[in-house]
Amino acid sequence: MKKESKQWLLVATLFAAVFLVGGSGYNTVPVFLPVLVKQFGWSRARVSMLPSVLAASAGLGYVIVGWLLDRVAARYVMVVGALIAA
Repeated sequence: MKKESKQWLLVATLFAAVFLVGGSGYNTVPVFLPVLVKQFGWSRARVSMLPSVLAASAGLGYVIVGWLLDRVAARYVMVVGALIAA
């Protein structure tokens, strides 16, 4: 396999991983909102805060990953991230 083909395969694989992992969290609140309100007795405002907390924690995670990438080889950071996501 040519080097360029491997690079595009890596891009496609990372896109799929981000799409599946990220997409399973964002924009799903409307699906779960009625159930969470009914099950836990939470207000709609409290349940609607979930995407904000998710985005804030992702932002913090990006800072940590960036710091790690400056100090550790990228493949190790990616393996650990994949294991955590799994």
